[in-house]
Amino acid sequence: MSRRFRIVISTLSTTVLLASGLVLADGAAAADGLKSKTDPELSVTAGMRGTADLYRPDLQSLGGGTARSLVPTAVANQRITRKLPRRSTSPAIGRNYGVQVVDIESGANVWSRKAKRSLLPASNMKIATAVTALHTMGPEKRFTTKVVSLGQGKVAVVGGGDATLSRRGLTKLAKRTATALRAAPELLSNSKLKVYVDDSYYPAPSRPRGYRSGYEPGVVRPVRALGMDGSYVWDSSKTAADYFRSVLLRKGLASKYKGHASGAGGQELATYSGARLADQVRYMLQVSENNIAEMLYRNVAIARGYRATWRKSRKAATQILTEMGVPMRSTYLSSGSGVSRTDRLTPRALVAMLQRVADKDSYPDLESIYYGGGLPLAGVSGTLSAQTGRFNTRPTNCAAGRLRAKTGTLFDTIGLSGIATGSDGKLKAFAVLVNSRPQRVSPLQTRRKVDRIPATITGCY
Repeated sequence: MSRRFRIVISTLSTTVLLASGLVLADGAAAADGLKSKTDPELSVTAGMRGTADLYRPDLQSLGGGTARSLVPTAVANQRITRKLPRRSTSPAIGRNYGVQVVDIESGANVWSRKAKRSLLPASNMKIATAVTALHTMGPEKRFTTKVVSLGQGKVAVVGGGDATLSRRGLTKLAKRTATALRAAPELLSNSKLKVYVDDSYYPAPSRPRGYRSGYEPGVVRPVRALGMDGSYVWDSSKTAADYFRSVLLRKGLASKYKGHASGAGGQELATYSGARLADQVRYMLQVSENNIAEMLYRNVAIARGYRATWRKSRKAATQILTEMGVPMRSTYLSSGSGVSRTDRLTPRALVAMLQRVADKDSYPDLESIYYGGGLPLAGVSGTLSAQTGRFNTRPTNCAAGRLRAKTGTLFDTIGLSGIATGSDGKLKAFAVLVNSRPQRVSPLQTRRKVDRIPATITGCY
């Protein structure tokens, strides 16, 4: 089996991809899948990795689905309360799971089961990363990569934590650098240009608690402040520098890579600012991009005045969520992506985050997560697209287009947390975390049983 789980969809038209909220260079989409018991959510493929430049906000209507008659909220919520105990019970789900459903308008708990239980969230952790990043830095925040001169014949590419730095961005940066060097020939020498990297914006990469040895670099790369979108390699800084050098060569400037050097005090030659944070968050949530999550996790720490270590990132994120009124008891934010086996969230905490996401009057900075099409749309986009086996079969296909949610998969964990439109036309926040997933059934079988829970919330099933 290939290194990364892949589902290639070559027949989708550009129009359909635009409508689903993701435009891909080669017409490929991805499954929220896994290939072995050691692999977490392998949610990006050759087609979805490295597509940040092509991403566009979801164009689907938020309510979704076909027109239907609305029922009173009391009736809608009573129906959910009556049906979920049975529909959340399945041999494919097992016994170690927690659920909570809350009516967003009233704040009333509609139904819950073990909502305060501390559970592995898998990639549902990215909801916390999205919320803390947007709330701390704002949706318009951009991260800048720059090139500085270190003296005659020497330049350094300085990483600034741009999680979606692309080949296109590096190409622009290299071209601007070449132009600046030619305008100042005293900065060139007769020999090849020496190219260094400075990725000291983050501390040197280290492995957090809970990472399995096989995760790096194919599931998540070592976290550095410089790296190209879609680049799953051991040294993302060197890979970025090598691509930068290849563009310089096309512009007539031969160079050689010389390793690390500080860019502090260097003469600025060129800069490139990447995508808005709101767009980075959409991309991360749609395809469950682990590298972006881990870089944003560190950028949050820096924005709070901390060093970008695992411990300080956890401290910053926990502080922010606590300040927002999210109940953080029994939680542990070990990573930004949910890859760590020591990550813990509760359904209650996830629902509280989603309640704030839905409150665009009080939290307009979070708008891109739901109203801006960040969370995948059931049966339509990202890791909830029909091509991944989600909401495309009975009885849950009726809920396609009626809810948005973040997926999550570890070999023993399935998560699905989001916002659904109920049969009363009102929004309901929900979180489902399944741990100790029965191994006698496939992950997809468990996912489809989990999908029955939000389908019930919509009232279509």
